Amino acid sequence: MATTNINFKVDLEIKEQAQEVFKAMGLNMTTAFNMFLVKTIQDNKLPFQPTAKKDTQIQWEELSPIIQERIDIAISQIKTGKSYSIQELKDRKKDLKEKYEKYV
Repeated sequence: MATTNINFKVDLEIKEQAQEVFKAMGLNMTTAFNMFLVKTIQDNKLPFQPTAKKDTQIQWEELSPIIQERIDIAISQIKTGKSYSIQELKDRKKDLKEKYEKYV
C-alpha cells in the first residue's frame, strides 16, 4: 500500500488533548486519522453528526439588529406604498422572463 503525507494546521492544545485520548486507547495520531478516513469512506459520510455551536444564541443576537433593520425597512416601504403584492411580483417575474427568455 502506497502512503502519502497530509499536512494541516490545528490548534496546539487540541492536538495535545487528542493525542492524550488516542494514547489512552493505544493509538497514535496517524492511526486515529486513518481510522477516521476509512470510516468516512465506508459510510460515505462523516462518522459523527455535526451540530450547531453551543453559542447559537449569541450568533442569533448578533444577527438580530440586522434582521430588525431589514424589517424596519420593509415596514417603511409598505407604509409609503413602495411594496408589491404577490400577484404583482408574479406578473413582474413573468414579464421579465418573457423579455429576457431569448438570452437564456
